[in-house]
Amino acid sequence: MIGIKTVMHIYNIRYSPMIIASAIKNNVERVILVHTTGIYLKFKYVSEGYRNVEKNIANLTEDPTCPTQIIILRPTMIYGDLCDGNISKFIKIVDKYRFIPVINGGQSLIQPVNARNLGKNFLQCLCCP
Repeated sequence: MIGIKTVMHIYNIRYSPMIIASAIKNNVERVILVHTTGIYLKFKYVSEGYRNVEKNIANLTEDPTCPTQIIILRPTMIYGDLCDGNISKFIKIVDKYRFIPVINGGQSLIQPVNARNLGKNFLQCLCCP
């Protein structure tokens, strides 16, 4: 990471603390992490691991002189392909009835996001200071 200004980590949340530690060591200006909304689940056995990862990140960056800015993105219900197992039924309903249901009055943590739009947002995060 020597000489790198921005790192975007999208692969596995469990590697995030290692990425952050290396970024801090090498004075990377910004790290963008793509994590999961699973951290908010009410099922403790699922969310606890994610919370521990983010606690480790918070511990690494708690020093006010830390040179690295951390951004965490948590996209939900990514769709964009009819083969998406978790949302293909949703897409078929929208295609058939021409309406888009608003989950929990738009207040839910889980909102559908198109993969192309998500890619554009990732690019914006990378390009904007």
